Amino acid sequence: MRTNYKKSLKFVTLLLSSLLIATASAGIVRYMEIQGTVSIGAGGLAWVKGVDEEGITVTINGQIASVSLSLNNGTAYNITDHLYLRNLDNNKNYSVTIEVTDPANSTLYSTFNIVIYHNTTNAEIASLNALLQDSKTGTIYEEEVWHITFYIETKPGASTAGDSFTVKFTYEQV
Repeated sequence: MRTNYKKSLKFVTLLLSSLLIATASAGIVRYMEIQGTVSIGAGGLAWVKGVDEEGITVTINGQIASVSLSLNNGTAYNITDHLYLRNLDNNKNYSVTIEVTDPANSTLYSTFNIVIYHNTTNAEIASLNALLQDSKTGTIYEEEVWHITFYIETKPGASTAGDSFTVKFTYEQV
């Protein structure tokens, strides 16, 4: 068997060249990384459901609290202890704008007020007329809880048809 020295020399030269290129390229590669820690906890504001009572149902689904009221016509109601708003943060305060964006039907009620109280001191935070596009602002402080009360008086001749209303709570850290 005869060895072709020219071909072998070319092969060895190409092999050495490849190794030199690979070594030079590997010497230029540098890296960077991110190191960190993450802690996850609840924050911001959250709805809290209170007690259940016949004719009053509160359902909470994330940021939406749904209140279903079954009322008699010609009757006054003071609906409390069913819905709360809680500041989950122990080091942040939030400015809250409370706005009736879709008022209740004024032909069905003599009074429909939504009043927000500080849960511990019972001081009034805001009072809104749910028959108008009304709005108020307040500040909910760290770990504070507000309770929502509905003062409703239905008109004696109010129909048995259903009604709806929407109150929007918008908040930002202060």
